[in-house]
Amino acid sequence: MEPHATMVAGVIIRKNPENAVGVAPDAKLYSSALQLTTAKKGYTEEQFTEVLQIIAAKNGDDIVAINASTGLPFGKLDGSSTMTKGTDYVAAKHDTLVVRSGPNDIENVLPGDAYNVLTVAEADIMLGLDKEPIGAETAYWSAVGRTKYPVSEGPEATRRVLTHLIAPSPFSLPNVSNTGAPADDKKTSGDSFAAPLATGTVALLQEYARKPASNIAGNDYKQEEVMKAVLINSADKVRDLLPDSAGKGMSRTVRMKDLKSTWLDSPAADIPKNNEYNTTDPANQARQVLPLDLQMGAGFLNASRALEQLKGKQFAPGNDTTGRIGWDYNSITLAAGAAPTEKRYKLPTLKGGGYLSATLTWDRNVTLTTDVNNNGKYDDGDTLTAQQLANLDLYIVPRGRLWQTRSGLPTAPSTTWNTSSCNCPRTTKTTTWSSSSGA
Repeated sequence: MEPHATMVAGVIIRKNPENAVGVAPDAKLYSSALQLTTAKKGYTEEQFTEVLQIIAAKNGDDIVAINASTGLPFGKLDGSSTMTKGTDYVAAKHDTLVVRSGPNDIENVLPGDAYNVLTVAEADIMLGLDKEPIGAETAYWSAVGRTKYPVSEGPEATRRVLTHLIAPSPFSLPNVSNTGAPADDKKTSGDSFAAPLATGTVALLQEYARKPASNIAGNDYKQEEVMKAVLINSADKVRDLLPDSAGKGMSRTVRMKDLKSTWLDSPAADIPKNNEYNTTDPANQARQVLPLDLQMGAGFLNASRALEQLKGKQFAPGNDTTGRIGWDYNSITLAAGAAPTEKRYKLPTLKGGGYLSATLTWDRNVTLTTDVNNNGKYDDGDTLTAQQLANLDLYIVPRGRLWQTRSGLPTAPSTTWNTSSCNCPRTTKTTTWSSSSGA
């Protein structure tokens, strides 16, 4: 037993109604230890990858999420480290959502540059403004191998936003002494304890989906890309925005660090200039839409809205209309030099002045290219190779228009997600396109 690990686990599975109950108290939790080494004053990247594999293979290779409230403070942030490639490899191979805590400033940077993860940072909670959350102290990871950028630095075209979601902290959590003996609860905070809120939410969603009463057909809901998209797409941004099927909108407004600005003031807010989406308009040509905000990512974790998103059920592309809420797990053809291919999802009429939220996620493909002992698993001494990153774009298009009049213009390179909460200038029927470009 180790104090930090015990407190992280308590966020998810604690069963103590007198104090606090974890997010998913009925979840089954597996854990594994990392051996600290003197040489690097921590564990190695190879050890981390092997431990991820051990946990991902538990429960008959049916682990829906792994919480990684840990990291290492060294390495280039270009996606090439063994720890980063190992994280992406395990997530895709075992179809497990790896939930990664934010960097705690500069303490734990790796595998913050991983692609097949969900990164969650701690949000401050303002007691004076109706308990509104405040964006995290976040930063960019470089897509071209530079080290950590402060928020205000670095060329826009070469940055990837670190944080997908923010979640609350601090907590009073179960504690143990260094000898493993029970100890009094400890009040603590940090990214380490925000991340397991998202991990526990995945467990809750899976618990619901596996019940016959959920009427969710098939097993696509288990896909880690689906869980990632559901959590990102359902996050809170501005109170009462985007009502769900019951007419209930978002429950919180997230403020920036200036305590005034909201998501509507963010470059991630996809709001058209001159009340029209038209790429021939100079104002729209100049606008810059980032998939995620610098301080809040996609917003504040909301488990209730995530459940509503999942309950919208899976629908196929190409239908005449779909429900107001839904999701799909599908594939798209990628071929170098070929014309773009796409999937189109026809949506019902959207009211002018309202918002549409759509999220597209996919994985970076990492392969085991050298398997010294031929056991089909990564071991220290083996080689992992990251394949060229696929480029998928998300477009929101009025019916009957060409995709040149699209919203959600993707401007952030080297990502495996594309999310747009789009303002609809006027009442119209709309089509969402998922398009491939590049290999």
